[in-house]
Amino acid sequence: SDLPSEEIDKLATSTTAHADEVSSGTWYAYVMRNDIEPFNDVRVRQAIFKLIDKPTIAEITALGHATATLTPIPPSHPAYNDSIGMASPDVEGAKALLAEAGYADGLDLVLWTPKSAVFERFAVAFRDAAKAGGVNVEVRPVPDDQFFDEIEGKQPFTTTNFFGRPTPDTMLYS
Repeated sequence: SDLPSEEIDKLATSTTAHADEVSSGTWYAYVMRNDIEPFNDVRVRQAIFKLIDKPTIAEITALGHATATLTPIPPSHPAYNDSIGMASPDVEGAKALLAEAGYADGLDLVLWTPKSAVFERFAVAFRDAAKAGGVNVEVRPVPDDQFFDEIEGKQPFTTTNFFGRPTPDTMLYS
C-alpha cells in the first residue's frame, strides 16, 4: 500500500508486475500552528487557504493518481457529501486578507516537510501557487525520523498526511 505515484507509472509497462489502484481515505494537509505568528491571525490562515488550488495540487503531488477533496471522508465513501463544492483559488482575496493582517508587502514562510518525493511535490506545489499571492515559501525537507521527532507539531508551518480510517467518525476525529 501507499506506493509512490512514480512507481505506479513504472509498473504500467511491466510484464512481470502490476499495481491495482483503489480509492483510499489518505489525504495530505498543510498544517498551520494557530498559536504561533503569523498563523495566530485568522486572516493569514484564510489567505493561505485562498491560495490553494486543490485539484492542481493533487495532480502535481500524486502525478494524476489522486482526487482532490474537501474533507477526510474520501469521494469513494457513501458518506461523502459532493454537494459541498470546492472553492477555487482567490489570489486577490488572499492579498486583501494579508494586507488587512499587516502583510501588504508580502509574507515569508518556511514550510517543513518530510523528505520524500510525494511530500516534496506537495510542498513545492504550494510554494509555487503562493507566489501569486505575495507569499514566499522556503521548502525545508528533512528526513522522516527528524521530521516526526523534531519538527511536526513544533514548527509553525508543516505538511502532514492522514491515512484512511474505517468509519466516518474516525475519519473526522483525527
